[in-house]
Amino acid sequence: MTKPLEVPNHIEEPKNEPSQKHKAASYYAHHYKWSVFPVHSIRDGECTCGKNNCSQAGKHPRTMHGLRDATVNQSLINHWWSEWRDANIGIATGRTSGFIVIDIDDGGEESLEQLAEQYGPLPNTVESITGSGGRHILLGFSEGFKGTISNKQAWLPGVDIRGDGGYIVAPPSLHNSGKHYEWELSSRPDEVQIQTMPEWLLNSLVQPEGNKVEKKPNSHWIQIMAGLSEGQGRNPAAASLAGHLFRRYIDPYLVLEIMEMWDQRNNPPLGDELYKVINSIFEKEIKRRNRGGA
Repeated sequence: MTKPLEVPNHIEEPKNEPSQKHKAASYYAHHYKWSVFPVHSIRDGECTCGKNNCSQAGKHPRTMHGLRDATVNQSLINHWWSEWRDANIGIATGRTSGFIVIDIDDGGEESLEQLAEQYGPLPNTVESITGSGGRHILLGFSEGFKGTISNKQAWLPGVDIRGDGGYIVAPPSLHNSGKHYEWELSSRPDEVQIQTMPEWLLNSLVQPEGNKVEKKPNSHWIQIMAGLSEGQGRNPAAASLAGHLFRRYIDPYLVLEIMEMWDQRNNPPLGDELYKVINSIFEKEIKRRNRGGA
């Protein structure tokens, strides 16, 4: 089977041959054992679902069960992409494909830089460039890991986590912008192996087996409230503290005042970055409540 290639928009693919997306989906499933499924694409500037102003144009599943249909079965993959030649490619994240994804979007690069300052740079691993200009950074699980890493929206400003129950849109899928998703030239999966996520990242994302969120001990909050110095994780601590307060339905204005008082104990204070974190966590909390979260 040939290696998948990105196809420029102006080249029309022969109808009697598998499309480049078909070839890519088959390749991912066969060579890397990544579970794939078809996702709607973009045709004439619109989502192939046919809905006007689709909010997830070119990103939502085409099959009845969506993500739950993800597979490495070549017969099923051939059937799907024979029926929908231009379907974009979804890859299920988490245990089913063996990796999580750090999804970097607007504002995420700054958050990533702060993490690098605190913990060191991420390993050289597989990475793709999204159609919007963001990044998908793929990281694997350590040997013997038995916990759960779920999706985390707005984990940090501009940074989402795609884990169990999530998926990404993969190259050479077509984005609503008219650009294709592409593998980063120096981080293609046929040239670079997916690296294991660093221990500090695993510890900050993991949920114990059984999907139960582990209650943080009092010492965790005492350490945070004492104030942190640069390099001690002020940004993740701000997200943790704000989320803790919002989940207890404390008035947002009081949360803001508490967070500002806490930030004055940091050396140096986060300043404007604090408000970005608070807004990001608050938006996440509103979405959780709208879904009926407890």
